[in-house]
Amino acid sequence: MLASGHPAKAFFGKGYRLALDFIHVAEVSDGELAAGHIFRRKFQCDPPDVPHHVVAFYKDEAQRLVPVTYVHFRPFGDICLVGGACTDGNGLRAIPESLRASITADNSCYLAALSWAFARFGPRFDGIFGYCGDARAEAVDLQAGFEKTAHQHLLVHWPKPVHPNIARALTAKAAALGPF
Repeated sequence: MLASGHPAKAFFGKGYRLALDFIHVAEVSDGELAAGHIFRRKFQCDPPDVPHHVVAFYKDEAQRLVPVTYVHFRPFGDICLVGGACTDGNGLRAIPESLRASITADNSCYLAALSWAFARFGPRFDGIFGYCGDARAEAVDLQAGFEKTAHQHLLVHWPKPVHPNIARALTAKAAALGPF
């Protein structure tokens, strides 16, 4: 059950636990229901209404799922666009201090969400692109496996080997979109 009182199984996919064993990452079918409040707080608009919504949840002692981090993965042909990443301070404060102390820049909920999503979506795409202008988020992006491109703010994760010519073409495709 979500902390909001909604049953989790209505939209909660196969969960995944990473280095933070009290954080569970999953794709949800309804980003608004699971984490719309987090997205709106950061971006002052509704979350995307198309797949794929990845949420890192804290599972409390009552077995409620408290959304902590949201990130969106949007398929775009042979590439995937990553954006809308946000972490909820209120969700973090719901985690007991004894556990919260283990959430660090090197072991964050956002890193857990990205790592999970790269494993889940990577095989489907030739490249996964992010657009990031925030230094703290970029540090986590790079730690997760993104690389900088020649285009300001545009990052890429190559989940599988691609020929250099294809890599240049895919990067140009993502860059042509501008911020996403």
